[in-house]
Amino acid sequence: MFQTLDRSLRPYFRRDPHLTLNLRLRNKRAYTVEQLRGSPLPPTQVMKLVTGNDDAVWYVTSGRRGFQSVRDTLEKSHIDIRDQQRVLDFGCGPGRVLRYWKPLSKQSELYGCDYNQELVDWGRKLVPFARIDKNELKPPLHYPDNYFDFIYLLSIFTHWSRELSLAWMRELTRVLKPGGLAMMTTMGDYYLFVLNEQQRDEFAQGKLVVVHPDQQGTNICGSFCNPAFVTNELAQGMRLLHFYARAALGNPWQDVYLLQKPES
Repeated sequence: MFQTLDRSLRPYFRRDPHLTLNLRLRNKRAYTVEQLRGSPLPPTQVMKLVTGNDDAVWYVTSGRRGFQSVRDTLEKSHIDIRDQQRVLDFGCGPGRVLRYWKPLSKQSELYGCDYNQELVDWGRKLVPFARIDKNELKPPLHYPDNYFDFIYLLSIFTHWSRELSLAWMRELTRVLKPGGLAMMTTMGDYYLFVLNEQQRDEFAQGKLVVVHPDQQGTNICGSFCNPAFVTNELAQGMRLLHFYARAALGNPWQDVYLLQKPES
């Protein structure tokens, strides 16, 4: 059911002089449509922090596809998304994907976290049915042990160093319930074309290749992950249930992993 247009949200789609006329018109239509659906969008400059561009239609589409990737990954693994009672969107930003969990918010306890305070503030405003928390670049999280049934990280391990990736995997394992699930996406062999010869050799050896590690946690830093790195190092203490190559619809063409914390 469409909701009444909230006039207070109109500045979110103010005219951006650096955008082309066609993109401004395209964006304004997207803002209006989503607002009438009861799912207002953040400003374009906030979108750009998340997706790397100012296109509101792509923000909406990629978020919906991200949620579809989550749902499809669980479904292909014979797991019902409705059975995930306490869910964490790690690196949720302003709610690009989390907004699509709204129909499940009455049966699932929804959380999000991000280390960018601006994105956290927007997430709290735009996704009121979820609890959005701020974390730091490095662990720990403030959640108790064995807390979540399901955690997903879409294009988050793609911006961390080896050391930070290992540290966060240990922390995610801590806050997952025994038997809990973690889904993550990584940049795999599809992205080899952006690496130089030495980096491609390191990737082939099963190493995590990190470009601009001094900028980890931002889109400038890129981490390229051979599945062997996940199996041999990253997933230690977790059980690898499934690997789906290039299956991340909202973050094309990243690989998808589904991990499970052992029962004991």
